[in-house]
Formats: sequence, structure tokens, C-alpha cells
Amino acid sequence: MVLAKNVREVKEAMRINGMFPQNVMVGDAEGGTFYVRAGRAPKRPAGVNWRKALDGNTSRTAWLGIHPFEDLVQIENPPAGYMQNNNIGPDRMFHGSTLTADRYPDYIYNDTPDRTNSRGRRAVEVLSGAVRFTVQDAIELALDEGWVDTEAWKSALRRALHGAPDRLRMLPPASRLLADRILRFDGQARVDSKAALGFWYWRTTMLAQAGAAGTMAVLEAGRLPEQPLSDEIATRVLNALDSAVATMAREKRSDATLGDVFRLGRPGERSFPLGGVALAPDDRRLCESLASWNLICVHTLRAFTGGKPDSLGQRHAEIGSRLLRLTIFTKPIQSFTLHNFGQTARKDSPHRDDQAQLTSERRLKPVLFKRSELMPHVKSELVLEVPK
Repeated sequence: MVLAKNVREVKEAMRINGMFPQNVMVGDAEGGTFYVRAGRAPKRPAGVNWRKALDGNTSRTAWLGIHPFEDLVQIENPPAGYMQNNNIGPDRMFHGSTLTADRYPDYIYNDTPDRTNSRGRRAVEVLSGAVRFTVQDAIELALDEGWVDTEAWKSALRRALHGAPDRLRMLPPASRLLADRILRFDGQARVDSKAALGFWYWRTTMLAQAGAAGTMAVLEAGRLPEQPLSDEIATRVLNALDSAVATMAREKRSDATLGDVFRLGRPGERSFPLGGVALAPDDRRLCESLASWNLICVHTLRAFTGGKPDSLGQRHAEIGSRLLRLTIFTKPIQSFTLHNFGQTARKDSPHRDDQAQLTSERRLKPVLFKRSELMPHVKSELVLEVPK
């Protein structure tokens, strides 16, 4: 695969089925694209439940050989013109995906139909609407900080406020300010956004108060703007607004930005403001208590998740996009990388956290392919001499 020049040669190399089960996506400089769920899959006899322990004392459970590469879940050059896989099912990789479970034995498909998440939905949302995707568009997508379904949540809040005029008139100034910020929020979790932080407090507060099922009911109502909002849903939305205001005041965050709270850096060292964080509460069990948890605990394509607040009230990223790679098949080829911290763990090195600042500023680092590009950046030189 390393020596392959195009999709055809990659497929030829993979025919030995030597790779462990995983998603493999290929793009080449000729414009070809290819996806396969790799793996060495035995042919199972009919009537055997392979998901349970099998009886080894009978030939009825014996393998019938190994499936050839062509039997695996795969597609080449889909008509949609794009593919994405953010840990989602093959039938949700692009609009109109033909990689459906009914086309394969269940032990080869080995996935839940219609399985997706907020990152996969966001990628399809952007890519399906593109007519001409530029290099800058690709960089923006790699660094995307959009929270999906923001408009539906805003719809629920707007209708709750309009449906309770008496309560609206009684709203204190702080609640009015937060509501206004949320309703004007563009859905982008930027470091300098006060609206993004307010939205985060409101949404995580609602989840803590109403639970996963109750919060999901608000989202479902927000997706149906033509239907009236029930009193129960409206109360849930407005109670979360008031509680969020109180929490932000108590934590001295009423006028803070998202990057004031969420940070990227090692404990005890300098940190940088961070955007693109997950809409997830401190108690992650709330996210996992519903089958459709990824609709209410939303990750951006950057997928950063902040930990619990430290002594300064700041939440440092615990997990997220760590080794970003972006390759563009222009002539000459372009490639960019981003390591969230830097290239070394040495405390005395300027490269210990230099890329944390790039992450904070949503910037990528170009890969240098030519010696002439590299030499201006050389800081030291080590000469090895072979003993005579």
C-alpha cells in the first residue's frame, strides 16, 4: 500500500486480506477514491450464531474458507463525489450511500444500520452542500467548530419565550441577555464567543436538570417549528435558562468567552484558549443513558472534550483531535499537520507546546517536502563520524 500510486494498486495490495478490521479510505492524485471495511473474514455456515461461543466438536460450525476481498463492504468513486467516515456506519458516509446492511452477510457488515454521530452529520452537512471545494474549504473543514442542530435548539428557546409572555416580561436582565446571545448564536464554538459559552451552559444545564430523555424531547420539539410547544417543554427550556444564568454568575462567567473557560495545555503549565469543544456535561453518564446520546452530547469535527474545572475554573482538554493530517493532491502536492501540543515532551524545548498555540488559533503547519524549504528552519546540526 505504501508503494501504491493509485486506488487500483492499493486494492491489489489489499487482496491478501492481511489488515485487521478497520475503515480504510483511499484517495489518489488521479482523482480516484475508495473505501473498504478491511479484515480477514471467514465464511460462516448458515444457521450458526457466530456472536456466541461455538461448539468446536462438530464440523457444522467450521469455517467454509475465507471471503475474498471483493466480498467486503466497499465502494469506489461514489456518485456523491465525496466520502467521510467519522466512526460511523457505512450507510451514513454520504447522502444516498448504497452500503446498506441488506447487501451483505451480517457478520461482514458487522454494524448497526443508520449509525452516525454529530461529527459524521456535520461532515455530510458541509460536503453535501459543496459545489467547488477549495483548499481553504478543506482547511476550514479540518478545523470545523460547528455544533450541529443549533438552529433546532434556538427554535425551542424562541418559541418557549414567545409562548410565555408573562414569564418573558418578568425575565431579569441577565436572563434576557443570555437568551439574546443564544438566539443570535451562529453555532460556531469559537474561542472568542460569549454566545458559545452561554449556549454551552444552557444546554449542559438542561441535560443535568431534565436528563437525557427530557433533553431529547426538547430537541425533537425544536425540529418541528410548525407544531406548538408544550407547556412541559417550554418550562424545561426556560428553567434551564434561569439556572444557567445563576451558575454563570456564581462562577463569574457571565461575560466570559468560550476560550476563557476551555483551555489547551499541560497541567501546571501555560495554556491557550480552545474552541470546538464538546457540548457535554461533567457527568458523562447522562450522555450515555440514551441510544441517541450523540444528538444531545454534540462533538465538533475537532472533537475536544474538556475536563472538570480546576482551581481557576478552567476546563482543560482531555481528549480530542490529536494528529491532524490534511493532504491535497495538487501539483506540487500540499500537506498540513497539527499536533495539539508539539513535537517533544522535553520541558526545555520551545517545541513542547508551540503547536498548542496553532491549535488555539485554528492554524495548520505545512509539511516541508524539499530540502530548500527545510534548511531555513534548521536550528542545530549533529555530525556522525564513522570510526576508521
